[in-house]
Amino acid sequence: MQIRSELLSLVNQARLEASALRLVNEVAKVWQHPRPTLSQSLTILDTSALESLTVRAGTAALLTDFTALPLQPSPDLDRAAQGHVEDMGKRNYFSHRTPEGLSVGGRVDAAGYRNWRFLGEDITAGFDTAQKAFDAFMASEGHRNNIVNPWFVDLGVGFYLDELDEHNVLLPDGNVGGPYRFYWGLVFGQRTTPHVFVPDVQVHRASASVGS
Repeated sequence: MQIRSELLSLVNQARLEASALRLVNEVAKVWQHPRPTLSQSLTILDTSALESLTVRAGTAALLTDFTALPLQPSPDLDRAAQGHVEDMGKRNYFSHRTPEGLSVGGRVDAAGYRNWRFLGEDITAGFDTAQKAFDAFMASEGHRNNIVNPWFVDLGVGFYLDELDEHNVLLPDGNVGGPYRFYWGLVFGQRTTPHVFVPDVQVHRASASVGS
């Protein structure tokens, strides 16, 4: 589905930009240079000068230590994300847990993505385009941390349009909201040894937002 591919592309572009800033900021610390702009960071990442810069600064390891690789689409995580957004829309609730109490871990296992080490989930509702949903995710610290987290390697994307949505959606705080009509979900995973170790990056297992 094109709309899911668009959201995946937006997520991976954000990871590239975050990696560029992490890397060049660390090089700048060694050289005691001013903080670079985003465009300068991306330019350096795209040039052959990067290798010589990091070697001269004694920080060649930063090439891997601060790089969030592009997320790979996972059919299993797609099933988990899609199943959850459809379930929320059809059963009129908005939460990381189903009414029966099933969490993202259980839903991912049921979808076939087993033996995982790390999981994260972002959900949002009420946005009618992938760009708007992505902007909402990036405006929230918890959502953004999942998107740019270098520990994650796989991604599932879910989107559901509920044409009959009404003002009867049960929210996590017990209140009722809606109509939202558009439901979005991202499920992040990693089943193998992480390619990086960044101590100050936290894995956010659950983040949620509701738009208007």
